[in-house]
Amino acid sequence: MPAVSGHPQAPVGAGLVHAAAAPAQHRQGALHRDAGAAHRRRGVDGQPEDRDLQLSRLRQRPLLRRAGRGGQAQPDLRELPRPCDGELRRARRLQPPGPARRPGGRLPTPFLAARDSRRNLPLKDLDLGKLRVSRDGRLSGAPAKKTLFSRRNLLLAGGGLLLAAWALIPGPVPVQTTQVVSAWPSQQFVMLNSTGYVVARRKAAVAPKGTGRIEWLGVSEGDFVKAGTVVARLEGIDVEAAYQAAVANTAVAVAGVASAQNELDDAQRNLDRINILFKKRLVSLMNLQDAKSRHARASAARASAQASLEAAKANEAHARSAVDYTVMRAPFDGVVIARAANVGDIVTSLSSAADAKGAAVVIADMSTLEVDAEVSESALAQIKAGQPCEIVLDAFPDRRYRGEVAVVVPAVNRSSATVTTKVRFLDTDPEILPDMSARVAFLSQAVDSANQQPVLAVSPEAVLEAEGKAQVFKTGADGRAEAVTVSAGRLLGGVREIAGDGLKLGDSLLLAAPGALKNGARIKLAESK
Repeated sequence: MPAVSGHPQAPVGAGLVHAAAAPAQHRQGALHRDAGAAHRRRGVDGQPEDRDLQLSRLRQRPLLRRAGRGGQAQPDLRELPRPCDGELRRARRLQPPGPARRPGGRLPTPFLAARDSRRNLPLKDLDLGKLRVSRDGRLSGAPAKKTLFSRRNLLLAGGGLLLAAWALIPGPVPVQTTQVVSAWPSQQFVMLNSTGYVVARRKAAVAPKGTGRIEWLGVSEGDFVKAGTVVARLEGIDVEAAYQAAVANTAVAVAGVASAQNELDDAQRNLDRINILFKKRLVSLMNLQDAKSRHARASAARASAQASLEAAKANEAHARSAVDYTVMRAPFDGVVIARAANVGDIVTSLSSAADAKGAAVVIADMSTLEVDAEVSESALAQIKAGQPCEIVLDAFPDRRYRGEVAVVVPAVNRSSATVTTKVRFLDTDPEILPDMSARVAFLSQAVDSANQQPVLAVSPEAVLEAEGKAQVFKTGADGRAEAVTVSAGRLLGGVREIAGDGLKLGDSLLLAAPGALKNGARIKLAESK
């Protein structure tokens, strides 16, 4: 090939190798300059050449031109390290001003100097095999294009797969918790609920009829007493003396009656004798009249003595009652629920007296305990006498007592708009005490003895159906949801009866959206609404 002016003739391969190592922007410029000529180029048969062949020609033309100018083979400049900003600044400071600058005003940087130093290489060092054009239209020495399987694409593809796999992994299920509680079968028959207090229908505050100071007190709270048992005694010296005087007066009256009776008997005999003599005309009429007068006086004396005896007996009875009033006795069988006074206290039926007690003890008949429950007048139509009830005492919340409505008081409390309902106990318990607070459930039907035991129950939302079986979920040992198969029973008010192995009272169960929980699912406790 002829040499280009200004350069010695050099083999074509040297320029090609040098051009192959040229930066990509130089080759791109050559392609743009000759694009028109390549578009107009025609083949041997007059038809347009194949596009791949045209592109191959366009890539070879700048390489051939540089080879004609005597260019030398050099390594790919893209493999050289690019100068940093600090190197450029140092090179410009060291470059003398004026003619030392390159055409266009650019300073020779270490990168450009290294490139210029490798332009003129000997021909023997050229590798002509690099001029081979591959089937894909690039020189064998040119850097290969990045393919789909390059390292960066592989990393991006792997990261995308990891993100997709992470997105497919289900997150923790937000759950709330509920507890296993105890429920009673009677809850399914509840019509109305009310509250009240336990009272005894028979209750007495034992106090003396008169006033006196307590001398002896023989009972304490909780003692059971029979009817007539002496529970306290007042000081009674004065009343005892009055009683003894009354007894003596009675004795005097009895003696007077006896004396008067003797006088009457004597007068009667005398009258009988005078009557016989008068009939025989042995005595005068005056004697007969005297005998009759004496008999009449004796009869009156006898009546007077008898009246005095009755008065003496009455006085004795009064004195006896005064003595009895000093003794306080139980009016009926019951339990002492309060001791209102102590020995030395003055008790009186008039409790308004200063420093006086109104009663010594309070006794209640525990067999007459009942609950006074207040029912709203708007619900009065649902209550009737004899209606079955269930009573729960706040002192024993785990016990249920059967009861029934005894009386619906026919009066309405105007201030509270309620009616008092008295519910008596059908089940007796010595631990039930007056004034205990109670809750009463009025039932639509009575509960038999077979349904008197509590059962386990949970919120209906906690029982889920899966494959025709009921199951609940609780937190497993690994912190994930664990399914427990149960048998679901009746609805007892606001809870559902359940039974299953591994469940006990107080266990925490999980609540979540339908279908969200599965066995082994991760869970996250959500805030309760």
